[in-house]
Amino acid sequence: MKYVLGLMLIAFPLGGVVVILSGLRGLWATWMRRPFLRSTVGEVVAVEKRRALSSGDESASQPDTAFYPILRFTTESGTVREFCSATGQIRDSSPYTLGMTFPVLYDPDDLLPPTIDSWFALWGAHFICLLAGPIFLGGAALVYFTFGRRIFE
Repeated sequence: MKYVLGLMLIAFPLGGVVVILSGLRGLWATWMRRPFLRSTVGEVVAVEKRRALSSGDESASQPDTAFYPILRFTTESGTVREFCSATGQIRDSSPYTLGMTFPVLYDPDDLLPPTIDSWFALWGAHFICLLAGPIFLGGAALVYFTFGRRIFE
């Protein structure tokens, strides 16, 4: 037990710092490249189905399939590109139909991956990292203040 708690006191702060730095790095890269991003319209050419995280309760009526659109768009230079959206929806059936269009942002220098033009798709994951990092740090503090005497005896 002592070794597990000691490992948690090391892993939680390190994990928290890594997640915070990852969020800051993503925000910085997106902020710096934002003026160079180009807007276009992408068309759904396929839909990828992935198993979503579920509670493990088989009797739950929640769907456990996530749908991610695969979009095709044309750049200013005339190049046709495809990408799978990083954001999807958990539903019983796909909310996306072939031919559906979405606004797309892409980086002509390919420093950032193409994304659907929405606030969450562009900034959301970075802010989630910035919120999750302190939770890891708080977990380490909780372990220390709850079990600290046992670890260092």
